Amino acid sequence: MKHRSMAKELAGMVKEILGTCVSVGCTVDGKDPKDLQQEIADGDVEIPLDWAVAVRLFLFLLLN
Repeated sequence: MKHRSMAKELAGMVKEILGTCVSVGCTVDGKDPKDLQQEIADGDVEIPLDWAVAVRLFLFLLLN
């Protein structure tokens, strides 16, 4: 997804993925994806810069 993303930072890409979750109506750990997007924007949720962690996060979001 990195090559298709318009985000400059990993947090932006995670928020794009969460936007997809909103569109298809899924939740992430029982939370509304919009709430998680806001938590990321507020700095309450830290997004690691390691791409291996990002891939695991993406797969977790995709499979749950």
